[in-house]
Amino acid sequence: MTGAEKIKKIMEIINSGKTVQFRSGLSCINVDAKAVSRFEKAGAEMFKASGNSIYIASGRNWKCLNLHAVYTIA
Repeated sequence: MTGAEKIKKIMEIINSGKTVQFRSGLSCINVDAKAVSRFEKAGAEMFKASGNSIYIASGRNWKCLNLHAVYTIA
């Protein structure tokens, strides 16, 4: 599954009204429709894909969600 396909699936879950939680050893990021809409209003992307990898915006940087990340749907 490519990164773009993963993002599409994540966005389908978020748009259905659920929250997706990305957890790694040091951080936990909750993403819901409200968070995505804030990024869209600012004209920014919350997720980006590169090959099979997914990245999430973190300030002016991007965090890779592939290594040791656990995805939970709440």
